[in-house]
Amino acid sequence: MSHGGRRENCYFERLKSKKPKSSPGPKNVVGRLVAKVRYEQGISQPDLAAKCQILGWDISRDIIAGIEGHTREVADWEILILARALKTQVAAFLPEDFDLSQIPFPSQAYLENRRRNLARVKAKLRREKR
Repeated sequence: MSHGGRRENCYFERLKSKKPKSSPGPKNVVGRLVAKVRYEQGISQPDLAAKCQILGWDISRDIIAGIEGHTREVADWEILILARALKTQVAAFLPEDFDLSQIPFPSQAYLENRRRNLARVKAKLRREKR
């Protein structure tokens, strides 16, 4: 194995050992109302996961708990499956009183850092094409 391969493996080992950065605030706005609808229908989290699995979504009770606890983001198609599994409209999961200040929008510093990184990558790609 070449030296470069060892260095690459070290990089991936460090990457795997890093804890993911979590953003402050809730990761979704639907969790509380998914839990409410599920509870009103007398359906357990494992049973809801099973209903979603029948509809084609590979999901576990832990994922349902993460959604309801606002610790997991929810894709739009996942909301559609949750609504179908609970035999309700998607609108039942959308809070009327949601405060937009609860959404953890990226900071200006974060966005500027992303722009600089993108510019560096583009410059590198242009140099490699020459």
